[in-house]
Amino acid sequence: MSSADLIFDTLDPHDDTGRNAELFTGWGEAAFRGFHEPRMNAEMRALLLESTRADRAVLRGAWQREPVLGSGLVPVATYGSLDKTLNVGAGRLLPLRMVTYVTVSPTHRRRGLLRRLITEDLTDAVARGVPVAALTASEGSIYGRFGFGPATSLRRLLVRTDQRFALRSPADGGSVELVEPAEAWPTVEALYARHHATTRGSVGRPHFYQAILTARFDWDERSPDHKLRTAVHLDVDGNPDGYV
Repeated sequence: MSSADLIFDTLDPHDDTGRNAELFTGWGEAAFRGFHEPRMNAEMRALLLESTRADRAVLRGAWQREPVLGSGLVPVATYGSLDKTLNVGAGRLLPLRMVTYVTVSPTHRRRGLLRRLITEDLTDAVARGVPVAALTASEGSIYGRFGFGPATSLRRLLVRTDQRFALRSPADGGSVELVEPAEAWPTVEALYARHHATTRGSVGRPHFYQAILTARFDWDERSPDHKLRTAVHLDVDGNPDGYV
């Protein structure tokens, strides 16, 4: 791998000094560009900063040492990771290295940038006693060489709500309450914690879920969510046992 023209560095999200703040913004721009997302606005940057701090995320990247054009603040490769837990059954939660924001600019592919970044991160995971790593892959074929394999898949369903569509009455005699998303958050958080503790394959949620599920942030609009509604199911004794 030829890397003489690149600088590999790790950003501290808690460092608000001028240069690091500029590099953080550039890192975010590269990460969203890599996933064909719009540029960050102030709200998106604030949420990214809040979430990476709350999750104690490690942000790695590769920057051009002497760019011919531009400031060089936007890296040519990004890589993020944070530690949560994975339910492996029988009530056991294992430490889990969650990998995210993996991008390499099309101008710098096939130079081993991902290999270097992911090797550094997984080596760190081993040193910290974290036995498992996971990510949601846009291109699953990339990660087999690093020891990853398919764990789950995503499927979309279209539900037609015409005259033939009807909800069945709860068989257990429970009830449903409509709750404002922000007010429902303590219940939502507690129910997911119960689910995570009892469901094999479940993983701990990153911090940004709170902003999305409380309607504080709409990922598509990059602003407060004015569409989200929350419903909570109560069992026959009035205890919350599910939400949507």
